[in-house]
Amino acid sequence: MTETLDNNLQKQADAKLFCTVCKSVANRVLKIIKDKLSKDNIDMALDGICKKVGATDLCRRFIKKYREKLIDAIAAGGTANNICKSLKLCNDLRLHFQ
Repeated sequence: MTETLDNNLQKQADAKLFCTVCKSVANRVLKIIKDKLSKDNIDMALDGICKKVGATDLCRRFIKKYREKLIDAIAAGGTANNICKSLKLCNDLRLHFQ
């Protein structure tokens, strides 16, 4: 029981960190590409983005796992918050407590 609880808490912590990294990465990419939302521009902007964002190891894992989905979501337009919500990385916390 305790192990399951610890595991769930770790997953929630990882999810929160991925949400934060997603927003940071999406914001940086949006600033770099401005209104040039082509997938090629987004893909190029993602190269080396982790050095600019910080949390390098976590950022690299995030990019490796979500790169293609992130490119598609950014290309579709929107804010960093909406992009990360569309990837189901950031949720409205109120939904979890209802």
